Amino acid sequence: KSRLLAVVPKQQFTGKESITTTDLASLPCILVTNQSNQSTEAEKDYAGSVLGIKSRFTVANSFEEGQLKVAAGQGFIVINKLRAGAVNTKICQALPLYHGQTPLSQHYYAFWSKSQTKRSVPEFAQILQQQFAPASN
Repeated sequence: KSRLLAVVPKQQFTGKESITTTDLASLPCILVTNQSNQSTEAEKDYAGSVLGIKSRFTVANSFEEGQLKVAAGQGFIVINKLRAGAVNTKICQALPLYHGQTPLSQHYYAFWSKSQTKRSVPEFAQILQQQFAPASN
């Protein structure tokens, strides 16, 4: 699993160590997508239904565009901890995101058929586990 973070304007949330979906309700949630409207609707549904985000939604075509919108005070972006290194900390900050008192996280699962007896499949699963294990905090 990987903790979720909210990328917010640096100047607007100075001194905060975490943020809640309620704190962000008045800001639009920026969805970074260059996909179809159907994909965007699925992301809106996930953010609203699963994460509990009550904000209105807007779209950015790239993470860089999204960060510029964040810096301009036009909203926030939800990312997982694995993506935190891509945040431009000169203009934005990434804060741990909570829904009430509950930290939000994204869970990852790997599945394969039992009939897959190739040695590479379990090795690949082990590599995945090693890559995601440090982000489980």
